Amino acid sequence: MRRPHPQAGFALLTVVMLVAVFTISALVVLDLINSDLRNLGVQHRAEEARVTAEGGLMEVLNDHNTMESLPTLSTPDLKATYTVDANSNFAGTSLFRGTGQYTADFQLVRVAPLLESSHNVVRAVVYEVNVESQMESGSSARVQAEVYRVVASKAGVVQPRMHAR
Repeated sequence: MRRPHPQAGFALLTVVMLVAVFTISALVVLDLINSDLRNLGVQHRAEEARVTAEGGLMEVLNDHNTMESLPTLSTPDLKATYTVDANSNFAGTSLFRGTGQYTADFQLVRVAPLLESSHNVVRAVVYEVNVESQMESGSSARVQAEVYRVVASKAGVVQPRMHAR
């Protein structure tokens, strides 16, 4: 008959402890990976919304019909809304961008003098363009730009002193 060793079962206890440590480490690593993937998804959706808003801004500024959409000094609240074209590259579904829409509006900010002479007065009409995108994923973004339009009028014409801000 053999006598029991004082260290009997120590190897089994060591293996169980190592397996527990490796399991906990693996769970921590998986949790970190899942957290990073969630953050990456949020960042990707925010980038999609930003691309849609910036693309919409470029589309609005390059549209030949934008000049007719700009508010005048007689427009209520000095604001106007842009109508997005049905064939817009930045509204609807895109392979790289996802599905989303954008809206744009203009606000007349101020009329600033540029040049005066005895024949005419040249002024800069400053507009603020606001473009907001809303993606199907729920993310949204907003971009703003100021646009200057140069206008000339005859000397002696007094422009009304109206400012949006």
